[in-house]
Amino acid sequence: MPNGMPNRSLLETLPVAQRKKIFRALLVLLTIVIIAFWLMLLRVIISPGGDSREDSTKIEEIQQNLFTMLNRSKEALNQAKEQLDALRAAADDTPDAALSPEVIAALKEKLESPTSEWLTYENPRYGVAFRYPDDWQLATTTGSTSSPRFGVEAGDGDLIVSVRPAEPALTGIRLELYGSSDAAGQTNCTETFQNLPACRTSADDGTLTTTQLDVFNQTKKITIQTTFQSPNRDLFEQVFETLLSTFTFQKPDPRL
Repeated sequence: MPNGMPNRSLLETLPVAQRKKIFRALLVLLTIVIIAFWLMLLRVIISPGGDSREDSTKIEEIQQNLFTMLNRSKEALNQAKEQLDALRAAADDTPDAALSPEVIAALKEKLESPTSEWLTYENPRYGVAFRYPDDWQLATTTGSTSSPRFGVEAGDGDLIVSVRPAEPALTGIRLELYGSSDAAGQTNCTETFQNLPACRTSADDGTLTTTQLDVFNQTKKITIQTTFQSPNRDLFEQVFETLLSTFTFQKPDPRL
């Protein structure tokens, strides 16, 4: 939790909708317990006189049913507590969108270093290659069924490769490469990238910035998608433009 934030209870850290569901569940459980006690007392009070052993058996049966219900209610409350703990843990693991000055300085220094010293990824099937820092994580896949799960699907293409920084503070930065044989939309592209038809779109919701560049290489479409979780727009542009400057395109290998 950032410094200066007041201490809040577990429920106060949850969304309003989630808190309403929890309170409704607790209210239902409390109502069930009250009704059960009331029914037990009512049955004992209005039951006609008779064999004391029979009455004792009925009371024991009611008590057993009540204990069973209370145990189930306790289990439900424990499960709810575990779910709340899991939600709190997930919230604590979420990286802060604001990058520290030290992290920003280190990233800028990396981006300003010679990209010729970076590692190279090549894909002859789509005729594309690009460079990335040697300490960044790279995951590849041969189809959508084995996606590396670093990012989200873009359009109708299959995720080819995903690369992102290994530093925990920079997990909000990702670059994904998607490929398809669908050339739909090429006629609407008015831009070019390395003399190839290209379409560029961007979105920014205040915390997550996404830029997507569709490049049409022969009969293949390559989608270069970057996401950046930070309010620092200038830094995002530097990351995107530096990575994009390392891309090269050749004719795809027809045998693949």
